[in-house]
This record gives sequence, structure tokens and C-alpha cells, in this order.
Amino acid sequence: MLAWKDQLYVSDLDNYRILAFPLSITENSPDGITIVGRYGAGSSLNQINDVYYMTLDGTRELIYLSDFQNYRILKLNLTDNTLELVVGTGITGSDNVSLNLPLGITVDEITGSLYVVDSRNHRVQKFDFNSIEGITVAGDITYGQNLSELYLPSGVAIDLFGNVYIADSGNHRIVQWLVGAQQGRIIAGKIHKNNFKIN
Repeated sequence: MLAWKDQLYVSDLDNYRILAFPLSITENSPDGITIVGRYGAGSSLNQINDVYYMTLDGTRELIYLSDFQNYRILKLNLTDNTLELVVGTGITGSDNVSLNLPLGITVDEITGSLYVVDSRNHRVQKFDFNSIEGITVAGDITYGQNLSELYLPSGVAIDLFGNVYIADSGNHRIVQWLVGAQQGRIIAGKIHKNNFKIN
């Protein structure tokens, strides 16, 4: 869910659609308008299959959708509600153009980059705008507890310097990866029964 200008955009998971609700009216429950996904779960360009995460590029008036079960990232143009495939092949994979159940996404509007949590590949991929090839900026396709590894990551954020912050869900920790680093450092979570646990 995210807000932009006078609209609230909501992923309606079980109905496989994205709704837009007006924010500028006084009704208690205004009707939403379906802008993505009118035809149930599927892999066609006008369908989605479990969008858990969305992120906004306000500069370009775009919303990126992490289309989990379709192994892809879609781009929604807010000026005309058109949808475009930007990352992923639609099938699972671990090469630099493929994703395996993507989750968290965020945009660096300054450098023109999209960061994607490639959850089942245990890594975070960085895609330059207009490129379908990703660069791994954290983790690897193998998983573990070492500081060079992630285990089922779910969320990602970046700071003004381009450092990456990752919710390393399988390891119950938050890690920071500095630009160009080969491993992260723990900023939240602690060792608990051979794993890390956030209180």
C-alpha cells in the first residue's frame, strides 16, 4: 500500500488486483477503482499473482510492483495506468536476468536504480533503469548465517549514500551492506539458539 498525490494504491492480494482509492473526498468508505488485474491470477501482462510489495518513483510517476508468483517486476505508469514488464522472465531462475519469488523493492531515484529482494535466491539485485540485467549487491544464491550470506530476505531499503539495508528474515536480523562491500554488518538482531533473533 502507498499514497501518491490524491490516491491510495492498495494490493488486494486474494483478488489479484491493484486498487486506487481517492483521498480527497469525505466519504468513510469510497469505492476503489481497479487499475491492474481484472481477470484473476495469471501471468499475462494484464494479470498479477500475489503483489506483496510496491514502491514509488515519484520523479517519474511510476509504481513498481513485485509480482511474487510470476517471478517478475512490473512498472505501472500513473499518468495513463499502463503496465510494463521491467525485470524477470516469468519463470524462476538464478541468472542475472531472472528472479525467484521477488519480495521487497525500492527505488533510488537519484541514480536511476531499482533494488529487488530475490528471496529464494537469497540475494538483493540492483537493476539500472532500462536494463534487464541485475547486479548482486548483497548475498548469493547459497544461503547461510555468515555475514556474506542471507537466508530468505524479505525487505530492502537504501540510504542517501547508496548503502543497502536488508530484512534478512530467515536469520532474524537486519543487515547493512555498504556500497561495494563483500559482506554485511548486523544492525539489529542477536544470536539465539544458533540463529539471530530480533526482540
